[in-house]
Amino acid sequence: MPALRKKIVALSAAVLCMVGSFCCKNAPPKKPFEGCKMGVPKPLFELGMAHVTSQTFVLTDTISIEKVGFDNANTLQFTQTGCEVVQQELVFRVLGNYQDATEKACIMLAINQLYFIGKLSPQLFGFTAWAQAMQEKISELHLGQSYELDKGFRVKISKSATQSEGVFVVTLSE
Repeated sequence: MPALRKKIVALSAAVLCMVGSFCCKNAPPKKPFEGCKMGVPKPLFELGMAHVTSQTFVLTDTISIEKVGFDNANTLQFTQTGCEVVQQELVFRVLGNYQDATEKACIMLAINQLYFIGKLSPQLFGFTAWAQAMQEKISELHLGQSYELDKGFRVKISKSATQSEGVFVVTLSE
């Protein structure tokens, strides 16, 4: 009897797998970020916007990636993930040698990049607000460490550098 029971369980499992995959194949595809707290991500930048020389935007089921080039030859890659807990990562590539820059100088440079993009368009003013909040707490911020700026609002700044550019990663989460 135990051998028969094992066969029935195995057969039942196989049938469930086949039915499950059949049902899933016929289900309508889920739209990216459908039902998310912040809605579907949209491009924040566009060609013709002051200082913007290039822009691309890609949206998948779980991530949006926008790449922007500026007239000062610096670039930004803006990535958004999450549905209920949103995380935005801004990777700024800034020309110059920042290998020996102090921690506070690097943090201030990252803050200034947020001010820069926050002034490009009224829809980007939120980045100015983040920059102001970070600047107010600059004495408490450290590279590579997440910090709660306000209840539920966190920031983390990281840096890497070569002789020709600094890469400053600002991670914002709510």
